[in-house]
Amino acid sequence: MLHGELFYPFGTVVVSGGWQHEGTFPFGMEYSVTLDGGTVEFSSAGRPPTVFNQTEQALPLESKDGYAAEIEYFVECCRSGRQPERCLPRESANAVELMRTLLASRERNGRKILCSNLE
Repeated sequence: MLHGELFYPFGTVVVSGGWQHEGTFPFGMEYSVTLDGGTVEFSSAGRPPTVFNQTEQALPLESKDGYAAEIEYFVECCRSGRQPERCLPRESANAVELMRTLLASRERNGRKILCSNLE
């Protein structure tokens, strides 16, 4: 399991991830976002995105797997010859750059590294 902290002017973002057993272990992901008005949590293991504040309320989103939907969207853009409006190449490049920065910090025993070139 890998763990990283990203420091922004508005607060800290904590990310973690890792590889599960090879073979039949299903793809999974989850997130938790804490904001001033509450927390949003999601787990691909069966909990829809849910807002926790004064009341617990499921968000009205599609129940389609996010990873599968992203690939489906990309394939449809390729088939139709249309430029994607979501999941843009620049966003993918930013994700790779962020991961490289996290790896560089890991190689320096967790030292903070300024990453100002992400858009």
